[in-house]
Amino acid sequence: MIRASIQILGPAVTLAGVLLSIWGTFLLTRWYHPFDFRNFVKAAVHVTLLYIRGRSKEANEYIEAATKIGHLNEERRARSMAGLLVIFAGFLLQAIGAVCWGADMAWGILEKKPPGCG
Repeated sequence: MIRASIQILGPAVTLAGVLLSIWGTFLLTRWYHPFDFRNFVKAAVHVTLLYIRGRSKEANEYIEAATKIGHLNEERRARSMAGLLVIFAGFLLQAIGAVCWGADMAWGILEKKPPGCG
């Protein structure tokens, strides 16, 4: 029962930490760009795919246009600081998830059974 809990907590807490870090990054960088959260994610995927496909010039032009519009947003330091703190909390959750995964792996080694086999 304890091991099953650790096996569930590892990925769940790690994923929660990743999602929290994404949200924190959005808050921290809000004044750089004109996007709401949904469009921020879309833009991140779009630009990443452009870079992967070797179309960095097009990606840079897209980023330049977005930052020009983003200057209309004034920086709110409290929101930026909140973003930084949320990112930190996300990293902590990711670390807790990693400890759970490591504990599960160690448990499997100590039992001399491969993980997931009982």
